[in-house]
Amino acid sequence: MDATGDIILDAGGADVTLKDGGTTFGSLKQASGHLLIQPTSSKEIILNDEGGSAALTVETDGDVTVDAGNLVIGTAGQGIDFSAQTVSALTGVTPDTSAGAEVLDHYETGSWSPVLADHVSSGNELSAGTAAGYYTRIGGTVCITGRFYCSGLNSAEGDLILRGLPFTLKNAVGADAALTIAYGGGMAMTEGETVVLNVQKGMTVAYAMDWSAEAGQGFFQCAQFSDSGSITFSGQYII
Repeated sequence: MDATGDIILDAGGADVTLKDGGTTFGSLKQASGHLLIQPTSSKEIILNDEGGSAALTVETDGDVTVDAGNLVIGTAGQGIDFSAQTVSALTGVTPDTSAGAEVLDHYETGSWSPVLADHVSSGNELSAGTAAGYYTRIGGTVCITGRFYCSGLNSAEGDLILRGLPFTLKNAVGADAALTIAYGGGMAMTEGETVVLNVQKGMTVAYAMDWSAEAGQGFFQCAQFSDSGSITFSGQYII
């Protein structure tokens, strides 16, 4: 111990060996300016919490176990970096290996409020008896669910759209996505018609599309939804 109270282990350039009762558990060494903690075979490195229980364990095979608590990313934009992985070499696949593209840097869950409206600049909204949804974002992928129960069309007319998606879709060709309607009720539809929600690139809006064997594809109309219509839907898209 020096005059400042620091404990100094000076092995004259050699490794500092850690023993207990004659059994060697590891060593402290210096290499290229770094302090290396080197356990012997089958001996882990364990960091305890303030109560004396294992909080973090580093196995001699390289595995790291968080024994208690969470792995906390303390800086926004940082995460788990997978850039050392072997990317896909499948024909027709082009992996994005640009800086940061292989970092899992976001996880979030929450709720959102879907809005149905007509496709005009003012966006006349349908009245909602129920408008609720949930989302989970993992990296650049967003999964959503939603339910909308209409209590009045108000002044809405023309093409029907869904607004208020929690994140903006990726603005790139091929990023367009579809939301599946699992249930619909109170709609003015004829046999053979199918309604889907089409989310277009760079937007937080989904267009209600009407498919039928006879008429083909068209925009679903507010009047077809009716003032007592309801839908539940789900899907995912990239941001």
